[in-house]
Amino acid sequence: MQSVDLLDLKSNFIEKISSNAFISLRLMKVLVLQDNRLATLHRDVFQKNTLLESLDLSRNKLKKLDKGLFRNQRALQKIDLSFNNWEFILNLKIQGKNNINKNEGKGGKEGKNSEQ
Repeated sequence: MQSVDLLDLKSNFIEKISSNAFISLRLMKVLVLQDNRLATLHRDVFQKNTLLESLDLSRNKLKKLDKGLFRNQRALQKIDLSFNNWEFILNLKIQGKNNINKNEGKGGKEGKNSEQ
């Protein structure tokens, strides 16, 4: 199953993802988790997905992200974090060139930068 390039889990009512859910998908480049019920993400959930280029977490129930969540994503170019229930907007530390959509939708309190 390591040959999966794109995984689309959009609109599946997912509430929780285990820390090792994507560990065998090391070649995955695109992950779509849009329109689920995710409130939190374990800091190691993307640890082995170093080739991940695009991540869509929009339209979930996320309130905050662990500051180490994207620590191994050097190829990450696009992240969509819009339309979540943000308590604050983070200063995300992500390697490489990227396009982060985090300021649209409900809940984001811009200007209050914090890391969890």
